[in-house]
Amino acid sequence: AGERANRMRIPNVVHFIFGYSAKDVAFKFMNFVAVASALRVLRPEAIMVHCLREPTGFFWDLVKPFVTMVQGRDVKAIFGNPVEHYAHKADIVRLEALIELGGIYLDVDVVTLRPFGRLLDEEVVMGHQGVGAGAGLCNGVIAAAPNATFLKMWYDQYRTFGRLQEVNPWDYHSVVLPSLLAKEHPHLVSMQAFDAFHWPLWDEKGLQLMFDSFDYDYANNRAVHTWNTALAGSRHKDFGMHWCFECHSTLVSMLRAYVPDPLFSLVIICDGKADAVTDTLESVVGQAFPSWEVLVVDDAGDSRCGAAAQSWLDVPGHATQEQAQRVQLLSIGGGSWGGGHAESLNSAVQSSRGLWLCALSPGDRLAPRLLRAAAAALSRQPALQLLLLPSALPARSGVLRASAAAASPNFPSLAEALAPAASSAGAAAAGHFFSIPCGVSWAASHRRCHGPVVRLWISS
Repeated sequence: AGERANRMRIPNVVHFIFGYSAKDVAFKFMNFVAVASALRVLRPEAIMVHCLREPTGFFWDLVKPFVTMVQGRDVKAIFGNPVEHYAHKADIVRLEALIELGGIYLDVDVVTLRPFGRLLDEEVVMGHQGVGAGAGLCNGVIAAAPNATFLKMWYDQYRTFGRLQEVNPWDYHSVVLPSLLAKEHPHLVSMQAFDAFHWPLWDEKGLQLMFDSFDYDYANNRAVHTWNTALAGSRHKDFGMHWCFECHSTLVSMLRAYVPDPLFSLVIICDGKADAVTDTLESVVGQAFPSWEVLVVDDAGDSRCGAAAQSWLDVPGHATQEQAQRVQLLSIGGGSWGGGHAESLNSAVQSSRGLWLCALSPGDRLAPRLLRAAAAALSRQPALQLLLLPSALPARSGVLRASAAAASPNFPSLAEALAPAASSAGAAAAGHFFSIPCGVSWAASHRRCHGPVVRLWISS
């Protein structure tokens, strides 16, 4: 392996660009998948994220320990030609980074599926966007050695940027021009087939294949470009973590491997109410979104709640073995008063592993799609710091319970947002908001929709 590394012309260093659009600097689920898949599949020596503005949100907090953030320059002009659109600025920054440092550039919506292997022995590697005479070379994936001749020729062509009235200015310098240069100088670039990086395409048919079909198996893809801009304007725009467990498509099912697991830690403080804890536990086990854990805390100085929970889990049909393993039974304090409610919460926080926390009382029943609604909201707006959901169902007494509330980790302030209701019940009441140190984990391994889930931990 060491000898081959010495022969590689292209450094195994990955580059991403983010934060050039002032409208949205929230690092979303697909952005997280792009970085996480590159880290997991390519095993790079470094990942460099070139940012004009630092990303925000808990997905960024997850990957930040594993990347090097580079302050990107705000490109105002190139060779005297003004550059205004953020996408064109990013086009130029990627070329400058690769010419100086070399490595593998990936758009922040590219999912890496396979190692690049011997492609790194080339000087420059790009993939076709589309098929037939109109296909270009897309700059969404570029692998290049430092000071590559092809990239320097390409960069020099920006002398005409914005001046060629007869061509489409949007993608001429990013897709059309490199294709023209490659036809003139084919020895300077290794041109990969249409399905190496950029297939399916960004049109409706392509998005359908990616997000709503099992008819494409990605057998030849080393990566797949998910075309975030086109996706955001399509009927698949609601894609998020919650889709990954619903059998939408081959690709979406594969992305289960990158849903943080557990995403939610649900804490039930029993306070001696052993007869009601199983109602709450049943509603959690029945959730449509499965990335959760439950901590049942008995703070009354005995183990009645824990015993009740365990007895319920032991009944065949109540929970699968995998679901039962997601339930922790904790006993806090001693004596008739136990350790107190606050101590119980703090102890549960220390034992929990989820990225978001939700405090429940025995008898609370979560609507079956509550966690799905929360995962959808967090996929859309990962910079949220507090999530309030009108989600509770009437408890056995008939009294509407307080809404479940989840607070994200390590944020000094709280910003409220209302997610789509998971049930018709609309309650709002004060809850317990608290924090937990943030770890990095995601589930790995799958077969289509229903394969086994094995946790993969990445530690700094």
